[in-house]
Amino acid sequence: MTTSGDAQQKIEAYLSRLRQRLRGMNDDDVREIVEEMRSHITDKAAADGEVMAVGVDAAIARLGTPEELASQYTTDHLLARAEVSRSPLRILESLFRWASLSAAGFFVLMGALLGYFFGTALILCALLKSIHPHTAGLWVIPDGTGDYEFSLRMGFGGVPAGGREVLGWWIVPAGLFVGCGLVVLTTRFALWCGRQYRKSATLTLQESTCEDWSMNKPISAGKSFLRLVFGSAPSDPGPLTVAQRWLSLVELVVGSAIVIGYNVYHVVPNEVPILFVIGLISLRVRDGGWRVIGLGWPASWRRTILFALAAAAVRVLLGQFVVDPITAHFWPPAIAPSGSDEITGHAMVALQWLFLVWTFAAFGEEIGYRGYLLTRAADVGGRSKAAYWVAVLIVSVLFGYGHYYKGPAGMIDSGVAGLVLGAAYLLSGRNLWVCILAHGFIDTFGVTMAFFGWQS
Repeated sequence: MTTSGDAQQKIEAYLSRLRQRLRGMNDDDVREIVEEMRSHITDKAAADGEVMAVGVDAAIARLGTPEELASQYTTDHLLARAEVSRSPLRILESLFRWASLSAAGFFVLMGALLGYFFGTALILCALLKSIHPHTAGLWVIPDGTGDYEFSLRMGFGGVPAGGREVLGWWIVPAGLFVGCGLVVLTTRFALWCGRQYRKSATLTLQESTCEDWSMNKPISAGKSFLRLVFGSAPSDPGPLTVAQRWLSLVELVVGSAIVIGYNVYHVVPNEVPILFVIGLISLRVRDGGWRVIGLGWPASWRRTILFALAAAAVRVLLGQFVVDPITAHFWPPAIAPSGSDEITGHAMVALQWLFLVWTFAAFGEEIGYRGYLLTRAADVGGRSKAAYWVAVLIVSVLFGYGHYYKGPAGMIDSGVAGLVLGAAYLLSGRNLWVCILAHGFIDTFGVTMAFFGWQS
């Protein structure tokens, strides 16, 4: 079997990208995967004993991009390591990787975080009871409306006004038993979900490498979560048709109406979960998945985190030294979110806020605003560079209205935050992870400042 020069170059270029994306895996495993893909491409591209460039293109198209293929292999590798070690840190690392590939992985990750969060909180409360015997434990506290709420307190701060401790010293055995049970059950749940993903992903890889690629039937049996929820990595969509741009305009108008309808007029439910679900469906149906908004696995997590930290620092400094002093001349200070005054000195409340920050705010708002709405606004302008920058302005205004409860000063401050996050999104090559991490860093900074009482 002979291989033409162009065909060989295409094969080597594809395998080089695949090998680069598999960094971090065992060298022997990488070598085996690369050789397996080389053999598959060569076999499928052969025509009359000769491997031609056109056959290589068809075989590669059947496999998908090196990035998508490597993501499946790497995720499978991490999940396998987690199943062997059963370490919660290993499990969360693998689930975080899976979450970047599909919505299914994201929801499994959120479930695991919830389980580990509450399990760890109960264990800590039990251990801290001996250090703070009068304040740590499970309390029933009046909420000011005549009702009562349960509060698991770590013992930092004073005795809650009007509060009554429920379990006393029984929180020690109960907290240890229930907390450890939650950690164990969460581990088993995460590993079970990982096994189901690995089975379906393995079957899909077998189908894509063994099935005759000339058969134009879709892979259906045992679809991986990746193909099912996110679809293949999108290629350049080319110029948008007039109909597509009009449809994007309709989606943008509807999304804007939802934002204003909830935050200003209170006639619809909270906009974040609505935009999240609509965005999931729209991007899956129209664009093939969420990779179009930059939610794939980034080329470098180090650069992504550094970019996010820089964006967060710019936003905080602008707010403290530019926006707040200017708006103070015209309006009262921004109104803080309801319940944020309870953060100071209360570790459990701070942890609850941090969980809300990294799920609802960082993931939910960034996917809804910078991911979905910004993409649809850019669609209207044909996804040109200018269109994306105009989209940043439009979505930043909407983001300001999304914080209408803060008052005029707070809306402007949030709008500026939207500009910084939008600029970071475009300057990073439309890497949505930069926005998600930057948003989380910004709000984490705010929660930390409130916890220590360093800001009002």
